[in-house]
Order: sequence, then C-alpha cells, then structure tokens
Amino acid sequence: MISLCMIVKNEEKNIGECLESARGLADEIIVVDTGSNDKTIEIAKSYGAKIEHFAWTKDFSAARNYSISKASCQWIVWLDADDRVPAKTAEELRKKISTESMNKVFYLVICNTANEGKTGTRFSQIRVFPNNLEIRFQGKIHEHILPSVKKLNLIEEKCALEIFHTGYEDPIILKEKQIRNLDLFKEEYPDLMKMDSNAMFHYAVSLEIIEDYENALLWQKNAFEKAKMERYNYLETLIPQNIARILEELERIDEAMEYLDISLKLEPNFGFAINQKAKLFDKLGRKEEAVKWFGYQASFVQKVVSLPSDDMRMHVNALQFLGEHWKLEQPQIALNILKTLKNMLQGTPHNPFALAEIYVANNKAKEALDNLEFLKNDFGNKPEFAFLQSQALVLNGNIQEAINAVSKAKEKFPQNSDIAELAIAMGV
Repeated sequence: MISLCMIVKNEEKNIGECLESARGLADEIIVVDTGSNDKTIEIAKSYGAKIEHFAWTKDFSAARNYSISKASCQWIVWLDADDRVPAKTAEELRKKISTESMNKVFYLVICNTANEGKTGTRFSQIRVFPNNLEIRFQGKIHEHILPSVKKLNLIEEKCALEIFHTGYEDPIILKEKQIRNLDLFKEEYPDLMKMDSNAMFHYAVSLEIIEDYENALLWQKNAFEKAKMERYNYLETLIPQNIARILEELERIDEAMEYLDISLKLEPNFGFAINQKAKLFDKLGRKEEAVKWFGYQASFVQKVVSLPSDDMRMHVNALQFLGEHWKLEQPQIALNILKTLKNMLQGTPHNPFALAEIYVANNKAKEALDNLEFLKNDFGNKPEFAFLQSQALVLNGNIQEAINAVSKAKEKFPQNSDIAELAIAMGV
C-alpha cells in the first residue's frame, strides 16, 4: 500500500532513528544514496530498505524523482533522514489512506523542532501522494510537487498528523545549508529574476538567515510582487510578514507595521504576524495596544493550515510579557498569568479562555472584552464564551447587553450550570 521514499548522503547519525520511528508505516522502503562513504547504507539495509544509487547532480528534484520512480506501492510517503515519525502518525496515516481514492494528496504538519522539541516552527507540507508517473518534484532546491498537483487537479487535504524534523536545531548547520542553497539557486537561475515566486521567497529566506538583510528585503519584495501576479495566496499572506521581520531588523518599524497589516488582513489568525505586531507595539512604547495583541497571542489556537507557526514559543512569550506588565499595577493578575504559564509548560493543554477568565476574575472588563472579541469567530458558539462575555459586559456597565447575552445563552445552552446560575443572579 505505501512506499517510503528517501534520498540520503552520509546520514549514519540520523537514518537509523528515522527508520526506527517509521516502523509499521510502509510496505517497502526505497533509500536512494547519492554518495555516502559512512555506514548509511549498512544501517538502511538493516531495516529492510531497498538501496538505489544516484550520482549527485546538485538537483534535489532529480534525486527525489529517481526515488519515487522505484516505488511499487499505490501511495508514496517521502521523508528526510532527519525526520521522525510519531507512532500515532504511522498508525493513523495507514488507516486513513486505506479508504482514500487515488485523486488526493495529503499535507502533514511538519514540526521543525527546537529547544529539545519544546518549541519549533510548524507548517503543512505535501508528504503523501499517489504513485502516479505524472507527479514529479520540481526545483533544484526546495523541491515540491505542487505544480504537478495543480496540473492534475488533485484534491489537496490537510491532516493534523505530525512529522518531527530535527535538521534545523543547530544554527551553524542552518547557516551552512543556506550558503549551499544560494549557490544552487544561482546555478538553476543564472537570471534570478526568472525565478517563480516560491523560489524567490526561499532565496530571500536564505539571505535573511545569513544576515544579508538589505538583499533579503529586496528579494522578498520581488517575490511578493510575483506572488500577486501568480495569485499564489499562501505566499501573498506569508511574504509580508517576512518583509516586516526584516524591516524590524533594519529598525524601520512603521514600514514593518504596514506589511503586518497586509498579512493580517488576508489571515487574521496568522500567529507569527500577531506575535510580531505585539512586539512592535511594545517597542514603540504603545503599552495598551501591546497588552491587547499579546493577549490575542496568549489565546491563539493554530488551525491546520499551511502558514508556519510556533504556538508554544509564542504562548510563552505572550504570557511572560503580560505577567511582567501586570506585576506592579495588578500583582494578582500577574500571579494568575504566571501560574497559567507554569501549568502549560508542565503539559496542561492550552486553554484559549484562560486569559479572559483571569481578566474577568480581576474586574478588568475592557481587557476581557478585547480578548473575547479575538476569540469570537472560532469560539463564539461555546458556552464558555457566552458565560465570560456576559460577565465582562456586566463589569463594563453594559447591563442590558449582558442581559440579552445571558438570555440567548440560556436558551442555547439549557444544560450549562454556570450560565443557569448567572441567569438567576441577573434575574433573567
């Protein structure tokens, strides 16, 4: 049913852990080696892998396409040697695709782990697709199959199943990879302006990582214009936030704000853009707005989308800021926020209502209502939302609006004891 396809070179430190984690996922393992002189092949064989050899041509797509050409199963899953597959992903992925038609591709959530797995950027990427001769990777660097998917009109489905990618934990290795990537871009595109928007974006990211900010800014702006021409919605949302990040490095804060607003207009729940906007308000000394936006971040719940996120790190940053902000003015609020942070770090599931609950308990009506407004689209139909909103409205002096809210909530959630008690207290 599933062929696991990989390309490797000198991965003896990684490939064993990768294949061990993927036990039970695939019916066959195809490992294409591009010139290893360590124990990579020996380790792969010990896991039953079929070894193929491919002379490295500085073209990741060529090697990747060779690997999938050797697959014999209906479905293909591709991995890198520094990927790790959780047991839940292996089990549920097999179960899922056993009933799927062959006209779909599946995005999995890729977690670039950092801080020993505690934090890391998360994004969705196509990792599972039918074994179809017309599906092929494109691009010498940052290879992807999306053009083939679009051409064949395949259905794209996003899954919440995760793969952990460990290759970006070491900043020295990360910079070395970017230098390699820049050289490969220049080989593939002697005229860099002929890159498509996706290639331009990744070229600019490599420049940013090696701290060539002026050129990174230039190429992100070029990529943004091309993405608009190509109607590449994902990049139209992502690139302005990247531009804002570079502008912040260059201390051009007002311009950074303008680009963040572009991203947030297209995707109001883009976590990185929310986090950056909060930090910029703080940097500008606009504390009230910083508190509101860090509040959004503390309550943020990432959906399974293509846009990158790092929920844990951003929740931690937001709660730390808010705890420090309230420390002198409202020490009880600060204490409750820091308790929430401690519990979260110890494994308590994230509660998007936690901050609003703290504000309501400490008579901070405006802050509670601001926070609830952010949660309204995703959680407005929850009894917890109705309960907190009604309390916050009362605290804010909006008595009639609170009565109306409680009346509607009582009808909608007749079994909810908190709402029932609140309704009695308000005479509803």
